[in-house]
Amino acid sequence: MQSEAIEDLRFEQAARAARSERANSPRYLVLLSGFLFVLAVLFLVVQIRDRAAAEERVERERRTAQRAVELSTRLAGLKEQARTAGPDVGAMDTGPMLFTRLETIAQVAGIREAIALPRTIVGATIPGARQTKYEYTLRGEAVEPMLRFVQQATQQVKGLEVVRLEVTPEATGWKVTAVFSRWERTEGA
Repeated sequence: MQSEAIEDLRFEQAARAARSERANSPRYLVLLSGFLFVLAVLFLVVQIRDRAAAEERVERERRTAQRAVELSTRLAGLKEQARTAGPDVGAMDTGPMLFTRLETIAQVAGIREAIALPRTIVGATIPGARQTKYEYTLRGEAVEPMLRFVQQATQQVKGLEVVRLEVTPEATGWKVTAVFSRWERTEGA
């Protein structure tokens, strides 16, 4: 009997010790610190993502500003060229004279058939000038005269630039699509 009482006493002491140990080990502090750590990591991830997005926006705006500076410099050059060239400048003039000139360049380059009038696309507009794109589609057996036309057109027509050039083989020859761009005077300039 005495051994049972000792056994009960020992069991009771062990239970009290376990309760005391649970009361003295603050598990909630460990859980709270773990929760705060996870929260801090989530906050850090969100901040890194937001920073990357902000850097991307800054880079995009920087490129836009750089492009605007380039265009304004180019426009100032065109305005100076138009101012100093006098009334027969031809560099920024539009209309049939340009198309006739390009037709002549095509014949000199070796294109036998008359080239069709281009598809005209109006681009950016500023006071006194606008950017116009001309899309020519040429077909022929030899590609060299068509490429020569593109090269000579940009050399002989002031301000004319190639913005797109596609060379496509076809069953009976070649197809060349050339898109030219230039700044032209608008009415009242």
